[in-house]
Amino acid sequence: MKSKKLALFLLAGVLAMSTSALLTKVLQNNGYSSLQIATGRLQLAIIILLPIINLQQILTIPRRILGTCCLGGIFLGLHFFAWMESLKHISVAESTALVTTSPIWILIGSFFFHLHG
Repeated sequence: MKSKKLALFLLAGVLAMSTSALLTKVLQNNGYSSLQIATGRLQLAIIILLPIINLQQILTIPRRILGTCCLGGIFLGLHFFAWMESLKHISVAESTALVTTSPIWILIGSFFFHLHG
């Protein structure tokens, strides 16, 4: 039973990720701004995660770590906004091709900034 539940969560995640660019393009064609779509996407994630969040555990996390997490969330929101805005200017296929090259850019950046272990 546990493996079936895990498989369903995995399937839901793959479906959500693989359709996000297409759904974003459809919403943009229907007049929604990139900021509205990015905000809606983050709100949907909160609604999905809210029932499984343990608030008591979150309250025990040090403020500095919580601040870092909030900063990460802000950058995630900016990433969503920038990516969705890019879909106005290039096709979904081009956007997907650029996103999947991120390991190459990380390798190049780590070479120049000596971030390798």
